[in-house]
Amino acid sequence: MQKKILFVCPKFYNYEKLIIEELNTQGYDVTAFTYDEEHCLKLNFFFQPIKKIISRFSSTSIHHLISPDILFKKINNNIRKLSEIKYDCLLVVKGFGISNNTIKNINANRKVIYQWDPLSRYPHIYKIYKSFDYTYTFDFQDSKNGFGEYLPNFIPSDLHKNSLNKFKIFYIGIYSDYRYEKLVKIKKWCSKENIPYDLLLIHKRKQCEDGLIKNKNIDIDEYRNRFSQSSIILEISSSKHNGFTQRYYEAIFSEKIVLEIKSSDDLNKLINSSKEDISKLKPLPLLDRKKLTDPLLINNWLNKILD
Repeated sequence: MQKKILFVCPKFYNYEKLIIEELNTQGYDVTAFTYDEEHCLKLNFFFQPIKKIISRFSSTSIHHLISPDILFKKINNNIRKLSEIKYDCLLVVKGFGISNNTIKNINANRKVIYQWDPLSRYPHIYKIYKSFDYTYTFDFQDSKNGFGEYLPNFIPSDLHKNSLNKFKIFYIGIYSDYRYEKLVKIKKWCSKENIPYDLLLIHKRKQCEDGLIKNKNIDIDEYRNRFSQSSIILEISSSKHNGFTQRYYEAIFSEKIVLEIKSSDDLNKLINSSKEDISKLKPLPLLDRKKLTDPLLINNWLNKILD
């Protein structure tokens, strides 16, 4: 008999679709509830006025100040409509906006949450952890602080089938001043050493003339295509980031070289290198790669969460 699973997840670069596809492949009877967080917030009559008021008097995100289940009332009501069925498992990804009452009303033998955002960004989420049997988090520091078992995000099993691995340095990510300062220096170094590069930061409003900032997000297919064509992936982390990103594990899995930029020393070491130095770098050996990435392949990742 098929096990019934209720899967609740925000829409994010089609990751939710990959999870649903794998659940179906593994033989689950899947009921999926996916939603667009930003769209739901825009539909909330109170959100925009409250956001404007808060932004005038505080730099603190609205996510820190207002209980999210107030902003996502419609989502909670829609999820509760699915609680009439008895499930073997409830799997919630992220959980922002879902209330304790909603989770308690769902009739499931096992309730699991996977957190793919740090609690520093969405502090209200930890309040619902008590309603789950098990909690996983991709944030190493949250795990150290007792907020779930550490588990990096999954890797799509077909990720590197079209990987070209041309000699090129790649980084595409969300804008921060810290990242921008590093990329300006890296771009200048690449140009001096005649090293091909694909460097980009996404920000809705910031402008620049150096081509490092784009105001519109890129879709996952474009990202994957540009990622696949580069042999060297930058991992630019600050002290606020804990553990490795999904970019890091996907790069290792795809037989790419990862250059970690965690400090000024790391940056200086890179930009004082020559093109010849960089061209001699090699990916991790096969056994080391498999040790790091096999547990994160989406089938193994889901088995870990649902066991």
